[in-house]
Amino acid sequence: MIILPNRRAKRFLLDEIKEIKTPPFFSPEIRSVDDLVSSKIEDLKKADKLSLLYYLYKSYCNVYYKYNPLPMGKDKESFAEFYSWGSMLLNDFDELDKNLVDAKTIYTNIDEYSSLRTSAQDFLSEEQIQYLERFFTIEFDKTAIMQNFVKIWNCLYEIYEDFKQSLREDSLAYSGMLYREFVDRLEKDAISFEYNSIKIAGFSVLNASERKIFRL
Repeated sequence: MIILPNRRAKRFLLDEIKEIKTPPFFSPEIRSVDDLVSSKIEDLKKADKLSLLYYLYKSYCNVYYKYNPLPMGKDKESFAEFYSWGSMLLNDFDELDKNLVDAKTIYTNIDEYSSLRTSAQDFLSEEQIQYLERFFTIEFDKTAIMQNFVKIWNCLYEIYEDFKQSLREDSLAYSGMLYREFVDRLEKDAISFEYNSIKIAGFSVLNASERKIFRL
């Protein structure tokens, strides 16, 4: 089996094989890393983006408004209003899981961040520190925008957990969630491969999940 970064690379590799082999011939099994991961996590199905955003929106409403009740006469944020920044949040969750980052450490209460910065080197990996720095490149003042950001940030870990739990209950997942699950099962020897030889080709940058998968 040959593992490639994506399905597009598979098409190009097959074209190259045809140039050096005379048909008919047996082609090797060629899979993208996404297809490999999905094929081994049979109890979870990768959901489409719109479905994922709707699940995330429900988790956001469940958690955020629990801690931040709406004033009388004010409506919850609509799905349409949530869609744009919810897409960014979904991408962040995906990146977090693909890089095997500890969500609870990342989404710590923002009031604790100043003390976290002083001791981060003691217990965070370089990837976790870089992930934190992406969000904390600004000074937190008392403007309405920043106050709102702080309220959301302090709910993010619970939103993240609620979101993943609601997906699991319906046997669904997003890509990063599948990667983290794949690595966890691989480390527990709960995943096996039917190939005697596995080749990895075409990768320029690897996330933490891919590095663990390819080592194991």
